[in-house]
Amino acid sequence: MITTDLLKRKQSDETTSEKERVSLSTLSKMTGFPLEFIKKELLVQGDSLSMSELRESVLDYLSRSDEGYSKNN
Repeated sequence: MITTDLLKRKQSDETTSEKERVSLSTLSKMTGFPLEFIKKELLVQGDSLSMSELRESVLDYLSRSDEGYSKNN
């Protein structure tokens, strides 16, 4: 029973963290990249993203970058 409760709590925490919003201005400060550069490269328009949206945008960016790199080499 304790294991089940811990598993439910962990799943709930993961769901909450996926829905939490990430401020792009904070991301800009943390990474040192200009805000407009982040928006342009990640193809986003708003001021914040959920963790899952951010993860998806970064994966898309990496995929596009890798394709461009492969074509040039």
